[in-house]
Amino acid sequence: MRLQSIKRAGAVLAIVGALLVVGPSTGFGLVDGDREVVVETVADPDANLGIESEGDVTGTALRADSDPLRVGTLTNNVNEPLTVQDVTIESIGDDSVDDGILAVASPNTGDTIDVGTTANVTVECAAKQTVNEREVVVRVDGVEGSTIAVAEPTFNANVDIRCGQGKFSGQVSFAASNVSSDGTTQTVSFDPTGLSSNGEATIDFSDPQDSGGVDYSSVTDADVSVQNGKGTASFDPETARLTYSTQGNEKNTVTIEISNLEVGESAGAMSTESISDRREHIRSVSVTAMSALLGVGAALASTTWVGTTVEAAQNTQALAFVFGAILLQYVVINASGIYGDDEFGAKHYLFIGFMTFSLWFVTWGILLTAEVTG
Repeated sequence: MRLQSIKRAGAVLAIVGALLVVGPSTGFGLVDGDREVVVETVADPDANLGIESEGDVTGTALRADSDPLRVGTLTNNVNEPLTVQDVTIESIGDDSVDDGILAVASPNTGDTIDVGTTANVTVECAAKQTVNEREVVVRVDGVEGSTIAVAEPTFNANVDIRCGQGKFSGQVSFAASNVSSDGTTQTVSFDPTGLSSNGEATIDFSDPQDSGGVDYSSVTDADVSVQNGKGTASFDPETARLTYSTQGNEKNTVTIEISNLEVGESAGAMSTESISDRREHIRSVSVTAMSALLGVGAALASTTWVGTTVEAAQNTQALAFVFGAILLQYVVINASGIYGDDEFGAKHYLFIGFMTFSLWFVTWGILLTAEVTG
């Protein structure tokens, strides 16, 4: 009877632990389960989201310096606003063509298509390459409303792709170093191979200035120096934009240093947040490891005190060691101050109890089984 009580207690704690692990995702699923969602996966101009291709648009060549070219439309045919998740290029012609030549210029992620309105799907050059007339497949990765969701329908359009002609004005990927709270310089690097001879690359720093705590308003051309590259760099403090003008066909990575920056409290807060995340990770691992080790230790202590015989398996005195291990952790954690007064709550108490009891239960069960079978 006593052994059955211990087994029931172990089962209860196992269920509690499982609920702690899956609780947040289960709650999310229940909320979503209350909605009746209609999912569409086929492109149809008369569907809830009307998707219509422009068909053959080869009459207008798409060059590197062309305006975005319309290849299709998205029409909201339902009585609720629809939000665009993403629209991308799925393929261009056969496998011999790089699908990264083109990029979707509009609509953008987060754009809203109001009831009864139409959004243009446009594409633009993303790399300097000419492949002439090709079939372009555009995929609507996701458009969602409160009761409908559109998942990955595609449509085709024939496009005359001449991105190797004209002055390239597509997007360029770049990497920028972080600015510490006591720093005044930043390094920017990017690959210039997509730029033509005497082309330009413009990098916009307005977002880190507005929300990242870095002030570029005092930066002038004299504060910008090209560390690696043949071209020249300039900076417009009013728009917080860096412009690099190439010299010839550059192939190596361009590196530019920006100085005379002013760092506000936001940048320091980002560093503090990073440190806080590491601290949270360390203390979570420490608490988990302590619970596991003390659970195993409690099992060994139970074995030493009551033995591993059949009679010992029914001796409830073994529970004193696991309960003692749990209480010891509460005392140590509260005394150490690794959690604040309002940080250590009921979920933490249950987690420690679950982990310690589980390791004790499993370890002691293995020791008892080994003794009986031996």
